[in-house]
Amino acid sequence: MSKPNKKNSRESKIGLNLKDPIISKSTKTKNKIPLDNDFNKRILIVCEGSTEYSYFEGLCSFYNIRQKNNFHIIVLPEKKEDNNQNYKGSSVKGLLYEAMKKKYQDEDYDEIWIVTDNDEENSFKLDQNSLFKIKPHITSEIYERLEELQIFRMNVRDIEEKKGENERIRYFLNKLDYEIFLFQNILLTDAEKIFLDSIIENTNKSNHFELLYDGDSKAFFYDEDENFLSKNARGEDVFEEKYFDKNWKKYKVAYTSIAFEHWLLLHFEMNNQEFYNSREIIKFFDDKGYFNLEFKKNQSNGFIKGFHLYALLKKGNSQIISFFKLANQAIFNNLLLNNEMQSKINENNRFYELNPFSDVFVLTNLLLNNNEIKQGFVNVETATISFENILVQFDQDKIQVYFKFSGKNPKMKTEIATLFSLVDLNNSKIQVELDINCETIIRKNDNVVIEIALNHQIYKPYFLFFHSYEAKKESIVWLIE
Repeated sequence: MSKPNKKNSRESKIGLNLKDPIISKSTKTKNKIPLDNDFNKRILIVCEGSTEYSYFEGLCSFYNIRQKNNFHIIVLPEKKEDNNQNYKGSSVKGLLYEAMKKKYQDEDYDEIWIVTDNDEENSFKLDQNSLFKIKPHITSEIYERLEELQIFRMNVRDIEEKKGENERIRYFLNKLDYEIFLFQNILLTDAEKIFLDSIIENTNKSNHFELLYDGDSKAFFYDEDENFLSKNARGEDVFEEKYFDKNWKKYKVAYTSIAFEHWLLLHFEMNNQEFYNSREIIKFFDDKGYFNLEFKKNQSNGFIKGFHLYALLKKGNSQIISFFKLANQAIFNNLLLNNEMQSKINENNRFYELNPFSDVFVLTNLLLNNNEIKQGFVNVETATISFENILVQFDQDKIQVYFKFSGKNPKMKTEIATLFSLVDLNNSKIQVELDINCETIIRKNDNVVIEIALNHQIYKPYFLFFHSYEAKKESIVWLIE
């Protein structure tokens, strides 16, 4: 078998390239009344841990998603199964395996989702093993700086170490961030910069996310000689070949960087801060007092943690009820965050190498059965372009955009047409036929209907943009599922 192709063809999973979208934090949203489904849609959500499980079970419970949307949803690990040694979903490969195993055991699913973050996978890790490999290639002065940083600044859980808990080092998701860090903290002179490549080449780095988004469906589970890889990272024989699904590329990923807690944070604010790991995000929660309880330790004595969200919701905790009410707000904030990160993606970074980043909003939007991110009527008022009551409707064959033009200056309809576009999840513009039912020149008070014909080869979800180039702050986004 040939070696897996490491090149990631998916430069962006968001499809957003607007610079200043106007989706304010105060925007009010309501769940769209779901369409009547003529089938029982089966959705499998495989989570990395109990926090993710607790969130999605809480979401389904709070919005009554299973009954209201006629969805049959299975969330793993179920109940206390996260403490069961039989559950292998603590890594990307383990998540894939659990999804394949569940699909093998049950009937087929309409949607299979894997929920993961990137606090450890696919990153450069300046751990003790890396220091051992780096040491022969650098000077003693540089090594002392690396060792000191590794001990006193990279291990952000020194206090927990005294309690016998595991340390967590700092993770660098992409080479550029790691290089900048080394130049600022380790390689202090021009003469020392010649050791940069040696340090990077000998720093441990996994490539699980490169494999996850690569085109070779066997890269995780088979070696080059077609031998099934049954062992996990600890050398334990845990994976069975009979569960392998050659169609696993159809599985979808809900991804967050650096940790799933950042998606929880987006419920409260559009936060673009780079966190080192989940512990720092939890501390941020505590400093802000978003739950009026400390977001750590355990459920007793006024403490909570992510994996208690569902349990506290069932007990009627008012803080957690208020939290789940912010699900739509999290979707908006996620769009804003990814929009800001688009410039880094345009610099040829992979989206899973960015910190922060999340596309959990796509799965959440699916569960809430929101056909639109931006709903209802929208007004756009600028010096020369003014639209009143922009309304978007769509079906399988077309999208229709209605509005009243109230600008002071007439506009050519070809100019108006350029303000609307479709973009897919690969950040590629979708070529469509667009028709405007008006004269060549659009004047004040003209009622305009734009009809966009949809090709049946267009796969959802995708984004519809309205963008006024004369007032970039007046950008509007619809996510169409």
